[in-house]
Amino acid sequence: MGYYVMKCNRCIKLIPDFWNDGLDINELEGFISHINKCDECREELTIDFLVKEGLQSLESGNTFDLNESLKHEMNSATHKLNVRKKMKSFYHFMSTIVFLMFAALVAYLVIYK
Repeated sequence: MGYYVMKCNRCIKLIPDFWNDGLDINELEGFISHINKCDECREELTIDFLVKEGLQSLESGNTFDLNESLKHEMNSATHKLNVRKKMKSFYHFMSTIVFLMFAALVAYLVIYK
């Protein structure tokens, strides 16, 4: 499964969905790849993150390290993507096993009935 190449306008539109965990596996993979390569979109994500998290931290009186917090969020998203990809692969593997077992059962019934 490869990700699709994402353009800047699409990436920027997906930022709210990224924060809300609303991207499917292909969108998330394309989004992360694009953010890692595109300075302009990474800056948009950083600004959005600053507004989203930074103001909340300032209001509560907590200290806030923008770069570390954003790095943590991106690492978390990458980890989530990797887990989703493994789960999808496992699902396909198990579907194949079930199909092969069903085919073997049908073949057995056809041959020995």
